[in-house]
Amino acid sequence: MTNRLLLVTVILLPLGFFSIKAFGVELTFFRLFLIPLTISFFIHLFFLKKFERIVAKVLSNEVIIYILIYIGFSLMMLFYTFLSYENNLSFVRGVNTFVAHFSYLLLFPIIATSFLLFKPRKKFLFNLSYWWYVLLLWGLGQAAFYVLFDLSLAPEELLNFNDQNYFKIAGFNMIRINSFFGEPRNYAGMILPIIFFYRYTKGCQKLVKQDYVIVFLTGLLTGSVTFVLVISLIIGVIFLLNSTLSQKKYLFLAGTFIVLSTVTLAPEIERFSLYLTAFENKSFYFDSDLYNQASDWMSIIYLWDVLNGSHGFFNAIFGNGLGSFNNVINEYYIDWFGVDLLESNYVVNSRLIIFNILVELGLLGVFLFFYIFLKIYFLVAKRVLNNHMLNNALIGFFVGSIMSGTYVFVALYAIALFLIINDNYEDTD
Repeated sequence: MTNRLLLVTVILLPLGFFSIKAFGVELTFFRLFLIPLTISFFIHLFFLKKFERIVAKVLSNEVIIYILIYIGFSLMMLFYTFLSYENNLSFVRGVNTFVAHFSYLLLFPIIATSFLLFKPRKKFLFNLSYWWYVLLLWGLGQAAFYVLFDLSLAPEELLNFNDQNYFKIAGFNMIRINSFFGEPRNYAGMILPIIFFYRYTKGCQKLVKQDYVIVFLTGLLTGSVTFVLVISLIIGVIFLLNSTLSQKKYLFLAGTFIVLSTVTLAPEIERFSLYLTAFENKSFYFDSDLYNQASDWMSIIYLWDVLNGSHGFFNAIFGNGLGSFNNVINEYYIDWFGVDLLESNYVVNSRLIIFNILVELGLLGVFLFFYIFLKIYFLVAKRVLNNHMLNNALIGFFVGSIMSGTYVFVALYAIALFLIINDNYEDTD
C-alpha cells in the first residue's frame, strides 16, 4: 500500500497541471500526497525497528549530510532576511522557500529512499518511468486532437481549462503541447530526461530510433525556447561528464545540428521571432514580451554584477537572504522598465531555480546546490552497474528542472540513493 502511495506521489511530482490555489498558496497534488506519505513514514519509524535502522542508514549517507548543510545554510539566510528587510513580503516568501527546500530536497528523498529500501519492488522504477513516458506521449495526442478535430486539450491548470497557449509555425496556428506538466516549458524540460530514464529501466545502453523522432516532434510542438536551451545544456553536460571519445564526436555533431536547426527555424517559429524582434527594437516597456520574461533573462545581468563586485562581497558570496528575490530584482525592473515592483505589490518569480539561489543564497548556495548533484552523480558512476543511461537521466532531470523551475530531479536523487545504499546494505536483527 505504501509503495503504491509512493509511486503515485512521485508520478505527480512533475505534473504542474494537478495543482490548486488556496489562500494565496499554490498546492500541488504532489505536496498533498506527501502529507499522508509523511505520516506513514513516521508511523513506520516509531513502530518498526527494521525501518528505524534503514532510516538511520539513509541519514548517515554523505549526500544527505550535504543536503542538511544546504538546508542549515538556507535557515541561517532566512534569519538574515528577517533582520534585514522591513516588508513582510520577503519574510513570507523566505518561509515558503525554506518549506519548499526542506520538503523537496531533504524530507522527500529521505522518505522515498527509506520506503524503497524497506520493501524493494523490482518493477517500481519501471512503472514510474513507464507512466512518465505515457504522459509524455500524450503531448503528441494533444497535437493530433487539435489538428484533426480542432480540439484544444492543453490546459495548464486543473481549475483553469481555458488557459491554453498557441503559437504559429510557418504561418500555421498550432497549440503548444504540455500534456499534464503545466506550462509548455515545464514539459519541454522533461522530454529528454524521461526518455533517458525509461530506456534505463528497460536495460538499454542507448536511445532507439523512435526516441529521436519523439524528442524532435514534442520539443518543436512546445513552441518553447526552453526546449532548445535544455537540450543544448544536457548534451553539453553529458559531453563533459558521461561520454567516451566516440560518443563525444556524436554529441558534438548533435549539438551542431541543434544550433543550425534553431537558427534555421527561429524566423518560422513565432515564439522565437518575437524575442529576437523585441531585442532588436529595444522594446523595454511594461507588459512587453521582454518584460514578461525579464525575471529569467535578467539572470545574466545580475551574474555580471555579482562578478564585477556591484553587490559587494558578502551579498555575492552569501546572498541577499532567503526570500529577498523581489527586493533585489526590483532595482533592475526600475532601471529597465520604470516599474517599481514593491510599490505595486507585484510578485515576480524566476523559473530558473539557479537564479533564485544566486540572488538569495549567493555563490556559496549555488556551489552547495551543484555539489550535491555532482556527489550523487559520481557515486552512481562508481557504485551502480550499467549506469550510463541513469547518469544521463540524472543530468537531464537536473538541467531540465533548474531551467523550468521544478524540483523533479529530487526523485532521481532518491532513486540514486536507493541504488547506491541497496548495493551494499544488509539488514541484521
